[in-house]
Amino acid sequence: MALARRFSASGPDIRFRQIGRNEASAFPGFCNQHDTQIFEPLDKRPLDPTDQEQLFLLAYRGVSRELHATMSAASKIQSVHVFRVEQSIDPADQLTPVGMKALEQMLFSFTTWQYRDRHYDEALRTRDFTGITHEVLTLENQRPALAVSSFISLDDMRPGDPNFPGVAVNILPVTDDTTLAIFSYARPIAGKVRSSLDRILTASGDRQKYELSKLIIARTSNFIVAPTHFRAWSADKVERLERSAVESVVASRDPEEHQDLMLF
Repeated sequence: MALARRFSASGPDIRFRQIGRNEASAFPGFCNQHDTQIFEPLDKRPLDPTDQEQLFLLAYRGVSRELHATMSAASKIQSVHVFRVEQSIDPADQLTPVGMKALEQMLFSFTTWQYRDRHYDEALRTRDFTGITHEVLTLENQRPALAVSSFISLDDMRPGDPNFPGVAVNILPVTDDTTLAIFSYARPIAGKVRSSLDRILTASGDRQKYELSKLIIARTSNFIVAPTHFRAWSADKVERLERSAVESVVASRDPEEHQDLMLF
């Protein structure tokens, strides 16, 4: 199950939808040749949480996925804007909410590309992975429940600022009772990132999982929930999670405290 985000002229439509295994694990941003070439050290070897190359590639995949998603969203919203103008729903010579949203999404996409270009692309070419640092959390006694591959900003993103507090977030089960949560970020912004993530990094047990869940709901755009785990949730819990995700987009606010926000 995926918390799929769709946008239209009527606003965001964010809800859990069932998707197939191949769709959940596939990333269409690279052709098969380059995807194989870039991620072979990650895909062809067991994950070692001390391997700096593998951690870098996990983060690079998350950043690239988000860049692809923002570019796709910008194109779709711009198409909605053009359609509304052509149908005389919106004026062509005035600012409109949809037109502003399209421009905002384009700037967001451009700034995400700048971030990847500055902090990741050159490092990938030179195989120098020291510019990205990682916080690896081990969630013990945790059966496989969800996976995340995403890239988020911990603060408002200023267009044209490639040093915004961007963090690649990866959560993946590694055994039947252990899941890893990995935060990856550029060293120049380490202080701001660690301060923003303090409630997660310094917590433990269920409290850490709860704080991590709130971050996932409010900030990430790509996470998958195991179907068996999802089926154990009540309808009220699902509705609250979907509503919290919508509010995070529309009102840019974190979800209110509630036990139903626990994803694990």
